[in-house]
Amino acid sequence: MIKGKCLLRALEDKVKTVQKIFKSTTMRLAWRWMWEKKLLSLVILFCVMMDALVSFLRPYMTKLFIDEGVSQGENDILLLSILGFMFASVFGFMFMRLGDVLEELMNGYVDLGLQGNLREKPNQVSELRLFHKFHSTELPAGVPIWTSKISSAISTVIPDLLNQKLNMVVSLGAMLWISPVLTVICVFCVGLLFLSKRVLKKYAKLNKQMFEQQNKIMSHTVDFFRSFRDIQMCGAIKRENDEFKRLRTAYMKTNLKAAMTKIFGIDSFSVLMEAIITGAIFLMGMLYFQIISPGQSFQFAGYAVTFQVGVNWFFQRFQSVLEFVPDVDRCDEILHLEEIPLNLNPIDLEEVETIEFRNVTATHLGSNVPAIHNVSFLIRKGETIGLVGPSGSGKTTVIYLLGRMLEPDSGEVLINGRSIKDFTLESMRERFAFCFQDTDPLDRSIIANLELANPEATDTKIQKALFDASLDLPKEKLQGKTDLSGGQKQRLGIARSLLRPNAEVFILDEFTSALDAKTESQMIQRMDRRLQGKTRIIIAHRFSTIRTADRIVVMDSGKIVQTGPHEELRRQKKGLYYELWKTQKEQSWLEKWNGKVLGFFQK
Repeated sequence: MIKGKCLLRALEDKVKTVQKIFKSTTMRLAWRWMWEKKLLSLVILFCVMMDALVSFLRPYMTKLFIDEGVSQGENDILLLSILGFMFASVFGFMFMRLGDVLEELMNGYVDLGLQGNLREKPNQVSELRLFHKFHSTELPAGVPIWTSKISSAISTVIPDLLNQKLNMVVSLGAMLWISPVLTVICVFCVGLLFLSKRVLKKYAKLNKQMFEQQNKIMSHTVDFFRSFRDIQMCGAIKRENDEFKRLRTAYMKTNLKAAMTKIFGIDSFSVLMEAIITGAIFLMGMLYFQIISPGQSFQFAGYAVTFQVGVNWFFQRFQSVLEFVPDVDRCDEILHLEEIPLNLNPIDLEEVETIEFRNVTATHLGSNVPAIHNVSFLIRKGETIGLVGPSGSGKTTVIYLLGRMLEPDSGEVLINGRSIKDFTLESMRERFAFCFQDTDPLDRSIIANLELANPEATDTKIQKALFDASLDLPKEKLQGKTDLSGGQKQRLGIARSLLRPNAEVFILDEFTSALDAKTESQMIQRMDRRLQGKTRIIIAHRFSTIRTADRIVVMDSGKIVQTGPHEELRRQKKGLYYELWKTQKEQSWLEKWNGKVLGFFQK
């Protein structure tokens, strides 16, 4: 009675686990990609059916060979059974290999399809939310591995599932026809396989640990090579390698535990059941020789083995399902990320007349303290607005809100008097051009990085954008990789923003922070000419960058504390802006004086 309840609970757990996985968003997408290749799926199904037919013919040919060919000396039957064996072997091999090739094609198609879905999702998710959930190095290293394991599993699981189902149904029917008693004994022995529920749970837990440890190793490796210079200059190579060894050792220990659990807890149980079934078949076969012939006994054994292999296959496939559960869960986490909210039936943004922050309060993910609090200001078309303030005052948060990388806790961001949520993301991104302080070019040629903003840009437009960004590069270098200095990378980002064909609002975040004074002055003059009539929002610590702005918004501790043109704020000789300007002027004067003194002594 207790064993029966254990068996039912084990079966119930297995069904729930399989249902959870195969109803996941990731698996539904995988089914969709398989459904798109209907012809390929039908050919695979045909190969599966032919393979099942061959598996049915072999035991029957064995019966003919023993009972009517050898025992009765029927040469025609003997020849027919031998030819049947040859036919089954040749065609079985052909259909099996053809099915394998087609499954590989399906595997590649589903894999690339899933990767495409996972690449599309971040387009609807803010960068801050994406990398708050995932480590920045986890996705590039993990996504190809996760999708490959999933697609490899299902592209073989589905055909094998159909194949084994057909084999099991045909074999069980043939077994019942030959000997119902032997069939009941075999089915009972096979049912004992499901009693290893506890071992399977342990195996699933170990696989989840291995998955998490493997992700840590991948992220650590990507970090190591991406930041190798800094690690090397800090003398931290040995510490980083020691940390890698620690992660690797922990992974190998878990891997060993999983392997031991599989071999001695799952596979050994399966082998034991196989031995019991095989012994029962031949023992009962010997007792039943008075009722069934030797040939029928071998025929029954053949079907029983096919049935047993089918059950073992389900048992092993369940193990493989447990192995890729973490991969499915991780992909589902990406696909279920909260998307950037839009109001019902959003419209395209045709023109930007005004931008307004109305009593906006916003908090970054993972923080309990608002980054900006009750912020309100209005920007009209063609205005140049400067945002200044100490680090952490909320300047960049304003930019994140305009780029839909962050959502307000309260208040509204309005464009042309309408909520920013009323406009489609694609049209918003066409009208706004962002240039961030930490430009990170793609690992491609410079020209490819520039064409990212406008693939139809002509050579003349590209050269003009490079000139206005004060990035003087010969034409031959444009085809090379982005082996650029920090300042050049920053100017590359500026040139890229200038190439946006439909941009009306340019948001420049510390775009001159890596430039020397002379280059900064040249760039500001060129940008003023290039962006005349365009709306500009400039974040800067250097007052030389924003002194010509129509209006300067001074922020402190997430609030606006002053607003006005540079000269007006400076002449007040009080307030945060004056203090910041005065400090920066004194530092500039001190640097010039030190330079003169140093030059004098060098002479």
